[in-house]
Amino acid sequence: MTFSRRPGAVLLAALCASLPMWSGQQTPQPDLLHTPARVGTIPYRWTNGNAWLSLDSGARVAYLVGLQEGIVLDVRENWQGLPAKSRDEIVRVAGNITVGGVTFGDLSEQIDAVYTDAQNLPIPIADAYLYALRKLKGEPEARLKQYLATLRKTYASPSAPH
Repeated sequence: MTFSRRPGAVLLAALCASLPMWSGQQTPQPDLLHTPARVGTIPYRWTNGNAWLSLDSGARVAYLVGLQEGIVLDVRENWQGLPAKSRDEIVRVAGNITVGGVTFGDLSEQIDAVYTDAQNLPIPIADAYLYALRKLKGEPEARLKQYLATLRKTYASPSAPH
C-alpha cells in the first residue's frame, strides 16, 4: 500500500493509532508514523511528522478541522457539569489551542514548515499544531526556538518516557 493513493486510509489509521492503549495491551513497537508518549499514566502513540507528510493538502486541512472540532466537542460535552470558575478556565484554554483568526490552510502551511527539518519528524502533530498556533499568534522568535528545541529533545528518542 502506498500512502499517496489512499490518503483517507492513512488519515484514519493515523487517527485510530493515536487512541489510548488501555492496560492489558502491550506497548506497541515504534514505527515511522507514530511517536510513543504518555498523557499522565496512559501510554499513547501520537501521529508524527511522517504521518503528516504522507497526507495530501486537503487531508491535512481535514485533520486540523477534526482536531479543532474535537476540542470544541470536549468543551460542549463537559460544559454542563463544570462549575463557573472551571468554565472560564476551559474557555481560556480552548481559545489558546484553537485557530481563531487564521485559516486552517495557514496553520497547515506552518506545520508543513515544522516538518521540513528531519529533526522534527518525531514531534507529534498535536505539538507541531501548538507550535504553529504560537507562531501565527505572534509569539517572539526566541520563545519559539526554545519551544521547538524542547519538543525535539522530548521526542528525540522514541522509547523515552514523555
